Amino acid sequence: MSRLYCPFKECNCEIIPISKGRQVMLPVQAYEEMKIMLPAQAHQPTGKFLVVNDVWDFDNIGVSRGVPERHQPGGSIGFLDGTICTIVKTEKYLICAECDRGPLGVVCNVTRADGTEEALHLLSIESLSTGGSINEEAAALD
Repeated sequence: MSRLYCPFKECNCEIIPISKGRQVMLPVQAYEEMKIMLPAQAHQPTGKFLVVNDVWDFDNIGVSRGVPERHQPGGSIGFLDGTICTIVKTEKYLICAECDRGPLGVVCNVTRADGTEEALHLLSIESLSTGGSINEEAAALD
């Protein structure tokens, strides 16, 4: 089972097994709008995020301060199964609970097509490590 780890070599603690969430695609500008950390290596982000419904599904995650109004993205989340949700508000940043670095993702409130609202934890897959080399990490996430 593939797992996602804190990307910092000094930490490298396990954040979550990939199987605990659903993959979604967000527009690439979401990284900048939400101020999500990306690796220093020059590569094109794809917008892959892991959606986790319950904070208790994480092995090791922290939640930081509220997201300032100026970093509130609009738009939609497109699930790979075709479901669409509208982002209402981004509440908090997700950080590594061990080293307090990030942000690795966000907690946001969304509205589903049927009008129901829920909180989702969006974890940037590209901000994390799978514990292998960069090429191994890319293969593990596809």
